[in-house]
Amino acid sequence: VLVDEIDYLVMKKQTVLYNLFDWPNRGFSEKSPGQLIVLGISNTLNLPERLHARLQSRIGRDRCMYASYSIEESMNILKGKLSITDSNKSIFH
Repeated sequence: VLVDEIDYLVMKKQTVLYNLFDWPNRGFSEKSPGQLIVLGISNTLNLPERLHARLQSRIGRDRCMYASYSIEESMNILKGKLSITDSNKSIFH
């Protein structure tokens, strides 16, 4: 499961995030034949530090840092998603 913009799910009780990241543990403890992995993408670098201790224990310590997209990269992604091949064609009117 990939959850983008996960920082928007941080609420006071953090129940949604706790249940989301506890999900793989419940499947494993119930002898599920499949393995579930939850990946969260956040725009904030300090997200793990903002979480309750019980939730921090679920998410682990591994972090991957990526640079933001440039305007040109963002436009190419949007054009690709919209199947626009002409580089001179505007996607905004």
